[in-house]
Amino acid sequence: MSELNLSISGETFFLILGIILFALFSIYIYKYTLPKLDNKAKTLFIIIRSLILALIVFLLFDPVLSIINRTPDNPINYIFIDNSRSISLKDSLKRSSNISSLMIKINEYNLPVKFISFGGSNKELRENDKLNFSEPVTNFENIFNYLDSVKRNIATTTIISDGIITEGLSPLYRSEKNNFSIITVGIGDTSKGKDIYVSNVNYNKYIYSGTPTTIEAEIINNGFEGKNSIAYLYEENELIDSKEIIFSETSLNQIKFNYTPKNEGEKKLSIYVKNLPDEATEKNNRYNFYLDIMKEKIRVSIIAGAPSTDLTFILNSLSADKNIILNKFINVSDNKILEEKSLFTQDSTDLFFIVGYPISKSKNELDNLLNNYLITKNKPFFLVLNSSTDLRKLKSFEKILPITIMSQNNSLMEVQPNVQINNVELLLSDLADNSVWEKLPPVNRLNSAFNLKPESILIANSKIRGIPTNNPLIVAKSFGAQRSIIVLAQDIWKWKLQLADDKTNFFDKFIISSSKWLIKNDNKKNFIIRTSKKSYSTGEPIEIFAELYDQSFNPISDAEIKINISKKDFEKVLILSPIQNGIYKTTSDILETGDFIINGNAVISTRSMKSDPVKFNIGDTEIEAIESRMNLNLLSNLAKNSGGKYFTIEEKEKIIDEIIKLQKGKNKDNVSIDEYLLWSNYWILSIIILLFTVEWFFRKRFGML
Repeated sequence: MSELNLSISGETFFLILGIILFALFSIYIYKYTLPKLDNKAKTLFIIIRSLILALIVFLLFDPVLSIINRTPDNPINYIFIDNSRSISLKDSLKRSSNISSLMIKINEYNLPVKFISFGGSNKELRENDKLNFSEPVTNFENIFNYLDSVKRNIATTTIISDGIITEGLSPLYRSEKNNFSIITVGIGDTSKGKDIYVSNVNYNKYIYSGTPTTIEAEIINNGFEGKNSIAYLYEENELIDSKEIIFSETSLNQIKFNYTPKNEGEKKLSIYVKNLPDEATEKNNRYNFYLDIMKEKIRVSIIAGAPSTDLTFILNSLSADKNIILNKFINVSDNKILEEKSLFTQDSTDLFFIVGYPISKSKNELDNLLNNYLITKNKPFFLVLNSSTDLRKLKSFEKILPITIMSQNNSLMEVQPNVQINNVELLLSDLADNSVWEKLPPVNRLNSAFNLKPESILIANSKIRGIPTNNPLIVAKSFGAQRSIIVLAQDIWKWKLQLADDKTNFFDKFIISSSKWLIKNDNKKNFIIRTSKKSYSTGEPIEIFAELYDQSFNPISDAEIKINISKKDFEKVLILSPIQNGIYKTTSDILETGDFIINGNAVISTRSMKSDPVKFNIGDTEIEAIESRMNLNLLSNLAKNSGGKYFTIEEKEKIIDEIIKLQKGKNKDNVSIDEYLLWSNYWILSIIILLFTVEWFFRKRFGML
């Protein structure tokens, strides 16, 4: 359905008055003519002249013609059904029957509905599709990613699940941000069966070779209070430590293991709890995890354009780590640098922290040396800008920066971080708490314009007075042989003082975790193989990536890359396909279980390259079996946060009534408006010219002047 609307820039009264006055003017000028005309001819000339003048007056009021098109947008009820293995671990026939019964009942009401199964991925269910409860993981995040991509009107969203999340982030934060209610339907058992499982392992993500560390396992028991067992810690298949356990009445035992890595590199560790009779399942008694063992000490050089509060707080954070050796170069005046050790010593630095540097009066000798370390030797760096930073000098480093400097303005504006939590989870996992980032006080960002490079990873954009913008604040880059992080603001020290009472140690974690990520050297190789994660459930697709670079670390996208996946009595060869500059990918389904090794071979023209071996595990830990009890708390809070309600699967009539209730008032039209500026319209101008031509023609015919 279309509607027409005509608007002008002035008052309608004055438009009508103008048309009337010009009509009277037309009558006046044609009242007496030479030669004298009859009344019919006069009337013709008056009408033509009045139309011409009326159209000109009309155009002077900037008329706009709007055509409003309305098309009905009927809302859809989206119903997501958990298709993961945890649904089928207990009473699978009863649970399957309850879900099918609810689906049939909903269809009887002829509601506009779309059923979607979810687990590791989403799948829209057609009429004859069956649920097999075989998905190896449960990812609620994919539900919200799907809803974000929906262009149609969402009437209601219903999630049928046991609430046991085994992959991705918690949905609670995103549920608060959506503008629609969520109905959650619990399916599962809230009672505790007799079971023992390793619920979590606490450890440092990066550990130094030869440095003793403690690994703490959280072991849950249901129904085995007072019983004895043994917990074991393994590195690869070698027993490292064991502890006797007397299971607590509180259901939680925290067991600490001593571990001292002998050499650097990636290590697979496992914690296994010996099973007891009458235990429901042994599949969740083992917990695998991987550690990056680093060399003994990190040599950090910190370069600053001048003493500052940011510099002091960064130094304090780095000094607190006993595995960091600090070397300081601080410009304290025009011709004086506070220098502890020589930066000119060959390979004297593993990592640079750069605060407010370069400055306009910095020494060329130090600038050139820093340029050599960062650009030629590909040393990682953490850069904090401030109002004293000389952006013109910094542009000489732009090749290796995560950002491009578009304009230079060293004035400051107060901003807060608008964190990209998925990227934080990827790079700095111990900082992946959205609520902490939300509490951070404002910092002062440079007013310069910066653009992200395609290979960069955005950690946080800027918020100005609570309004998100696209202006980057914290950006990382891991490309080729080099890693870097840049903070485009000063006064980040406030992040420590403001959160001092929260006991989160956010600022220290941010500095130390960033430094450990920066020096991790897996990207310093020309040919890298990696998997999307280290531990997979049985039947879960294995995603394998490769990165390939030449000797100058330019990406190579036309190579043939083959990988060999192997373990004892198993071998599989795959070919990877290029997906973007220098990055290749393949996905494989492997039904075997155990520890696997990937070896890669890349052929470029007649030359070949081999990758370092990569380890991963399938099936040691059945992630969907770790927790068998329905997470009632998550499902209830998910509904509450979004303004919806929680029901059990047996409350079918109440579920349908709630869907119908929420659907009311959701019908709306999609409105599109096409606007036409009539004052510049070709046809109206043509009509005016045509009328002038007709008037001139008849005046000549009648012999008028």
